[in-house]
Amino acid sequence: MALKRLFIGSFVDSKLIADFYKKIKTDFKNAVSGKWVEENNLHITHKFLGDVEEDKISSIKEALMPDIDRARECELYFSGPDTFSLKNPRILFIKAEDTKNTLAGLNSACERAMVKSGFSPEDKPFNPHITIMRMKSVNANIFGDLITGRRAEAFKAGPQREIKLSLIESVLTPAGPVYKII
Repeated sequence: MALKRLFIGSFVDSKLIADFYKKIKTDFKNAVSGKWVEENNLHITHKFLGDVEEDKISSIKEALMPDIDRARECELYFSGPDTFSLKNPRILFIKAEDTKNTLAGLNSACERAMVKSGFSPEDKPFNPHITIMRMKSVNANIFGDLITGRRAEAFKAGPQREIKLSLIESVLTPAGPVYKII
């Protein structure tokens, strides 16, 4: 049986953060190296499923009903960038703040449905963010100063007022991943 690399996520409106994202790339160009995520691939991951047999896709989608592929009202603001660890930074991300808690609700429903479907529960609390780079190398001094400065800023992009939960296939290519809603 063929396998598909799947995750459950919510795409963000890249037009809302396009200028913000360009500024981040400019500001951090001497601080990090790695591949920037393409704007059309910017998303919030709710659950990574991994390699899943194709014949299980319909049951996964059914388990996610009625939450999947349905527009939900939200109020998302984006800030950052940030990292989970200044001591050993690997991921650079944009923070997503949801004043209506729509993402948290969708994530809880997703987690319950996937655990019932046999997937392992997440071992970390949900922290809504948009990964923008998996860093290969970091200039620690420049990076630390930039992150510290950004954490002190009050700037937020947005709001995004609608979000969908989607089952997404990640096709890995030499040029980077291609994401397709299933």
